[in-house]
Amino acid sequence: MIKPSSLQPGDSLALVAPARAVQPEEVEGFKSWAHHYGWKVLEAPNLYGRENQFSGSHEQRASDLHWAAQHPEVKAVISARGGYGCLPLLPLLQPELFINNPKWWCGYSDLTTLHLWLQKQGLASLHSPMATRGLWENHAPTDDGVALARALQGEGIEIELAPGQPFEGELVGGNLSLVYASLGTPEQPDTKGKVLFLEDLDEYLHHIDRMGQSMQRAGLFQEPAAVLFGSLIDMNDNAVPFGRSAQQIMRDLQEGNQYPQQFDIPVGHAIPNRTIALGLRCTFDGLTLRQDT
Repeated sequence: MIKPSSLQPGDSLALVAPARAVQPEEVEGFKSWAHHYGWKVLEAPNLYGRENQFSGSHEQRASDLHWAAQHPEVKAVISARGGYGCLPLLPLLQPELFINNPKWWCGYSDLTTLHLWLQKQGLASLHSPMATRGLWENHAPTDDGVALARALQGEGIEIELAPGQPFEGELVGGNLSLVYASLGTPEQPDTKGKVLFLEDLDEYLHHIDRMGQSMQRAGLFQEPAAVLFGSLIDMNDNAVPFGRSAQQIMRDLQEGNQYPQQFDIPVGHAIPNRTIALGLRCTFDGLTLRQDT
């Protein structure tokens, strides 16, 4: 797996919006965060575009990803926001532009689709906060903003977890709904011997069960090195209750499996939302999750 180069003061970040539309005022905090670390911000040509809920047509958004991939000054690419939008771009993407110009691609939620695609091209990427939320507050970087900057600067990743059984392996996964959507496609992750990470937001509980059952049948829970669950929050129920929380649904699916498991790790749609490196090896010594970036 290719690990992109670390950022230095004076380097440039590209800001893209591959999914939902974004307004200029929504990314002012991100720009302050970037400038705090001495980085320049370059805006994609269609960043503030609009086509229904998207920030431009599929072709325009894919073009912005190609622009960022090829730009000689850009060392990392940050998504403005999530929301549905990345999946229709995959058939339009030119893999060689990304492979020949490795750089950090950063985001989470809907960006899981792009992360899965990047890993199939042999490129590591960062599951991290995005430009519209979580990086800058009260005129200073947030703890999540500091963690992302440290990862981009090559200082590595350290996250304290609940005490548990040690494990190690390549980290894969992302948003549960998008990993589920990848089943049967070229982007479906291979989890054998790897550390699978999953998180989600605002789903019906029976949908969580359906997705988990399908992933189990597809073999994603058969032989991982470990399974990590981030935030599973703001779930919905029907008039007749489903009867189990999202966490309990996932615990039940893991019942009887001998590999290490961790719940409620500080990654996902809740705060804190720490940065993790997908496609890179991680180690857990029983207390701290670590990765080199």
